[in-house]
Amino acid sequence: MRIFIPSYNRSDTIATHKIFAQHPVTVLVHNEEQAKPYRDNGVEVTASNTPAGLANQRKWVMDQAEEGEWVVMLDDNIRRFKVIDPSFYHKQLLTDDEAKWKWQTVATEEMVLRVFQDVMDKADEENLCLAGIRPFSSPFYGKKKWKRNGFIRGKCMIVKKDKNLSYGDSFLEDMEFNCRNLLIRGGTMRCDYLYPDAPGYGAQAGGCGKIDAREGKLVVACEELMNEFPELLRYKGWKNSTKLGTDVQLKIYSVDQINKWRRAMAATGRADSSLFENYPY
Repeated sequence: MRIFIPSYNRSDTIATHKIFAQHPVTVLVHNEEQAKPYRDNGVEVTASNTPAGLANQRKWVMDQAEEGEWVVMLDDNIRRFKVIDPSFYHKQLLTDDEAKWKWQTVATEEMVLRVFQDVMDKADEENLCLAGIRPFSSPFYGKKKWKRNGFIRGKCMIVKKDKNLSYGDSFLEDMEFNCRNLLIRGGTMRCDYLYPDAPGYGAQAGGCGKIDAREGKLVVACEELMNEFPELLRYKGWKNSTKLGTDVQLKIYSVDQINKWRRAMAATGRADSSLFENYPY
């Protein structure tokens, strides 16, 4: 299992690599100039020599992978992972009490790696190439072990290389890749018993920058995704922290809904139906 941690301008705050004391990880920066402050702080890094942009780093990672190989990509600011109490981990569905905060504990490195492997195995069972873990800390989202077609946030993406699937250049690159997987493979897989503990979206310097500084790019990215994947997405904006027009979310999730949408995309010429031959709807 290869783990990659793309990082940008966080040489003094990067945290994720510290979780993996025994398992090797690759911290990825764009060039040698960016690498220097990390190395000065004792962090071993690899320079990809790609243009700026997280999508370019993800493309580089997948270029290193063999066809059919699984890789893990993690954000650089994860302080720790939390997991449901191990005594409940085997259960497919939790009671309201079992899902509460009091049963969520800090995951050991061994437990994190075990969940990652379980996620890969489950995705392989269902012939899927994009998987991950629960992106939210709230116990409300962690009552069911497996979620089919839930959004796989870029903070933790577990990806199997498929020649028919590639990253685009959207500023919302993780949502774009989710959409492509739903269209071509017909689904994603998520384990909701593990989640990352890290600063919220747009709350920390470095990375893609703070939310206010990228509002214009987000508006454009949302419009492009809504046009490229019609009827799959809707605008997100019911919380004060999310300005309407700057974020999107999936509006359909079930296997039947996704396959109906795939058929419509093929029928209207918006998708190459030959790509569905091995992943029928």
